[in-house]
Amino acid sequence: MCMGYSGHAAYSGIDLAGVPRDKAWWVLLRAIGGVTSAMFCFAGIYLMPLSLAVVLYYTQPISSSLLALIFNNEPLSCLQIISILSAMVGVIFLTQPSLLIPSLANDESTYSREDYPNFNWGVVATLSASIMSGFAYLSMRKIGMTVHPVTN
Repeated sequence: MCMGYSGHAAYSGIDLAGVPRDKAWWVLLRAIGGVTSAMFCFAGIYLMPLSLAVVLYYTQPISSSLLALIFNNEPLSCLQIISILSAMVGVIFLTQPSLLIPSLANDESTYSREDYPNFNWGVVATLSASIMSGFAYLSMRKIGMTVHPVTN
């Protein structure tokens, strides 16, 4: 992949070393966030059912908006707050349905703990992937258009 990017940059006349000094750390953090997110996502897919891991990974817009609130001081609208809270209830419902509906505690339609003994670690890994992806998106927002998208 590195060879492909380098070849594309050379063909297009893009200076890969031309990242402004003040944006270089954000480019590095974006790379670290993206790689870490992918690693956690694959770990989550290995430790839990694929469908559930993908659904939990796609909570990354929630992570992005919360990180933007914390690090960029971007305000959240009332609709965004309601959406975040309802999505978190959905995450709880998907991972531990017996917490919201106690009658499902002995239901066999949920995931078997014998089939996925490290299910909880899969949830942690997949949600960590979502958060790291949020960091990658936050860093891209900080970088903005000052750096060419190929080097971003």
